[in-house]
Amino acid sequence: MAVSTTISAGALTVHLRGLDAMWCLARDVVVPLASIRDVRIAAWPEVRAGLGWRVGGAYWPGWIATGHYLADRLGGERQFLAVFRERERLVLMDTDLPSKKRVVLQVRDPDRLVADLRAAAGLAP
Repeated sequence: MAVSTTISAGALTVHLRGLDAMWCLARDVVVPLASIRDVRIAAWPEVRAGLGWRVGGAYWPGWIATGHYLADRLGGERQFLAVFRERERLVLMDTDLPSKKRVVLQVRDPDRLVADLRAAAGLAP
């Protein structure tokens, strides 16, 4: 997994490298902090329940869900996923961006990213 994140200049930047960039069809994904409405830890069943049609990316049951998908429960807007085998503790962000209404990431330290994003975006802990 080569997914890393940076919080700076009023935005979260998700950096994807190597095969992860290929699976996600993206190298860097930028989410303005002002657009983040909620961020929390979620498990795969919650994410999977709202997963709609894949628009671009990869999906293999139990292995990978990456790229852009329509969000069934979010009015058909798009969501971005970078999820690989470890699916128990995912970072789930709800935003007001139509192109990324939901962003779901698998990172090495999800608790730290959630705490950092909540603080940077001015959300209650």
